[in-house]
Amino acid sequence: MDSQVAKRYAEALFSLSREENCVLSRREQLEEIGQTFKDSPDLGKVFCHVKVTKQEKESLIEHVFREYDRETVNFLKLLAAKGRIGYIDRIVKDFCAMCDEYCGIVRGVVYSPYSITDEEKQTLEETIGKKIGKTVRLDLKIDPELIVGVRVEVEGKVFDGSMKNRIERLKASLKEAR
Repeated sequence: MDSQVAKRYAEALFSLSREENCVLSRREQLEEIGQTFKDSPDLGKVFCHVKVTKQEKESLIEHVFREYDRETVNFLKLLAAKGRIGYIDRIVKDFCAMCDEYCGIVRGVVYSPYSITDEEKQTLEETIGKKIGKTVRLDLKIDPELIVGVRVEVEGKVFDGSMKNRIERLKASLKEAR
């Protein structure tokens, strides 16, 4: 039920953002706001506390998020007034997913035994994007078991160029040769 509530708020804000032609800038703002709440968990507690008045919550929102556009600030005020500020993380995720779909972006994960550079990640995104015919954005996850190479998962497809995969395939073919 909670995810449905968050999704309705995200859909409403996304619809407004499309009408105002500010989907990407609003996404950026929401991601920053979501990060603010993650970095300062006490902030969320303040908005959920029953002894903090509606006016105090609105004032705090005006102060903390003053650099954001009016509609975003009003959205946060609405969440606070309705006791829904605790849904902000889920709302941000849903909003970002809607933005990705709207912009034709698919998300995936690149697993690597070591950190990769932004240029390497961009090359992977472009290569995989050409293979599947979509714009790809990858998140990096470190997996030391891969030994060398990378494994990419996007839209249920796996592109595995890791040494671990090569070893597993070699083991399988050796078992078949017996």
